[in-house]
Amino acid sequence: MGLADVSIQRLLPASGAGELGHREASPAAAGVWSPGELGVGQVLDRAFELFLHRFGTYVGFVTLFLLPIHLAAELFVLAPPTDQSFFVAYGQGIFTFFIVLWGVARVFVATLAGSDALGRPLPVSHALRATLARLPGLILLLLLATLIQAAGFLACVLPVFLVVWLLEPALPVFALESGVAPAPGGGRRRDVLGFSAAFDALRRAPRIARGGSSLLRWVACTFLSLVFAAPFLLQFQSFQSELGFREALQAELPPAGTALVLACASAFLQAIGLGFRSVVVCVFYLDERVRKEGLDLELALARRNALRAGRSSR
Repeated sequence: MGLADVSIQRLLPASGAGELGHREASPAAAGVWSPGELGVGQVLDRAFELFLHRFGTYVGFVTLFLLPIHLAAELFVLAPPTDQSFFVAYGQGIFTFFIVLWGVARVFVATLAGSDALGRPLPVSHALRATLARLPGLILLLLLATLIQAAGFLACVLPVFLVVWLLEPALPVFALESGVAPAPGGGRRRDVLGFSAAFDALRRAPRIARGGSSLLRWVACTFLSLVFAAPFLLQFQSFQSELGFREALQAELPPAGTALVLACASAFLQAIGLGFRSVVVCVFYLDERVRKEGLDLELALARRNALRAGRSSR
C-alpha cells in the first residue's frame, strides 16, 4: 500500500453500509469531501465550517497547549532574570518550547479536522492520545523543518517563504498519512514513536505543495487566514498598551496573578487564530491531494466498496 493511500484506509469506515450510513448522517460527516477541486474561497469556506463545528474543542485545547509558554513569557517580562547568560538561555528555552507546543497544537487540530473532512470523525480523546504518542517523531519533524528553513536562508538558496510553502503540508501529512490517526480496526504501525513518520512527512510535503498554481493558492489562503487572525492579536495588544490593561492588572494583582491573566488572555486569542490557520492548511493539503493524486475519486471508490461490502454481508 502506498503512503498516499494510508489516510483513506485509516479514516474511512471499513465495515458495512450501516456504519457508513451512520457516519454520513452525523453532523461532522455532513460535508464529506465531495468530488472536484476547490478554489481559494471554497477552501476558506470549508475551513470555516470545520473550524466552527469543533470551535470549543479547538480553541480550548490549543489554549491549554499554548498557556504554559505564554505564562513563562509573561513571567519573563514581569521579572526578567538579572544574569545575562540565564537571560539568554531562558529566552531560547521559551522559543524552543513554543515551537514544540505550536506543532502539537497544529497536529492535534489537523487530526480532528482531517478526520471530519474525510467523513470519519474521531473522538477528541483518541486524537489527543494519538498526537501525544507521536511526540518524539513530531519533535524530530519540527527540528528538521527548522534546520531546513535556516539552511535555506543562510545559503540564500530559496527565500524563506518558499521553504515554508514547500514544507506547509508536512504537519497534515504527519497527522493523517503516517499513522497518527488510528486505523478503524485498531491496527498499529511499527513506527510507534513516529520517527519514520517525520521523514515521510518531509519527503511527501514538497511533492504535494510544488507547482506555480499551488504557490499562488497557498499565498492567497495564507494571507486571508492571517487577515482573520490579525484582529484578535491587535485587539489584545491595544488592551495592554493603549488601554493600560497590564498596568491596571499590576495595580490590583501580584506579579504571578498578572502573568496568569495576561497569559490566559493571549493564549486564548492566539488559539483562535492558530486553530483556524491549522484547519485552513489541512483543507489546502486535502485539496492539493485531490488535484495531484485524485483523492476525491479514491474516497468515492472507498465509500462505494464499503456499501457493496455491507450489502453482500446481509
